Amino acid sequence: MTSETVTEAECEKMRELYTPKGGFSPLVEEFGFDRSTLRLHLYGDCEHDVNADPIIPPSDQQVIAEECQSMREQVQEGVTVAALAEEMNRYRGTIVRHVTGECSHSVPGPTIDQEDTYSRDIVSADRCRDLREQFHESDDANVLEFAGSVEESYQVVRQHLNGYCAHDISVPPRESVRYASEISETECRAMRKAWRDDPDMTFEMMADRFKNARGTIEKHIKFHCSHDSEELLVDEMSIFESDVDDS
Repeated sequence: MTSETVTEAECEKMRELYTPKGGFSPLVEEFGFDRSTLRLHLYGDCEHDVNADPIIPPSDQQVIAEECQSMREQVQEGVTVAALAEEMNRYRGTIVRHVTGECSHSVPGPTIDQEDTYSRDIVSADRCRDLREQFHESDDANVLEFAGSVEESYQVVRQHLNGYCAHDISVPPRESVRYASEISETECRAMRKAWRDDPDMTFEMMADRFKNARGTIEKHIKFHCSHDSEELLVDEMSIFESDVDDS
């Protein structure tokens, strides 16, 4: 996710001027930035250190404790911040805030220093190439099963097979995954049914099964998409019992 260049002064001013009643429209007119850029700075997902506090995002933009813990665990396993941002469909600043412990969550898992968020790929370019070659040569193109045959974790393997890394190598990543806006209502319902039917299912397993990004799967399972939510409700499942917390 990218945005237009915003100065610290502009970031601070837009937070001061924002009101729930007025919404984003007055700020679009005042500053000339698009809504995605405003959202990035209003929610505090930028890297500006300003006096004005960020606003509380709506529920579909918030990060729950379980997601925060998953971010921290994956970074410890070697998944890069850039890969997590792409995979979970979040701004980089959001990922950084949670993996460095600058959020309000009290969840297990060590945090990392701010400077470590720029370079934490424990897989070399040669190893990345080996993983892709082995996967392409495999008769069963199933990431979950392939990950079980190598020493790296599933999350790390998936990151490099999908090309969510900085490695410029000759072996191409596997077929690109799709994102939330490209999912049909039929596919959305199939995802929800698969999740409901298997209590041991994880978002990562769903991502591999449906060949979509983890963030895409999560949006549809949690009804943060535009599809009808009257059927296949999963509110009662324990994974959603965590209180929603924006940071």
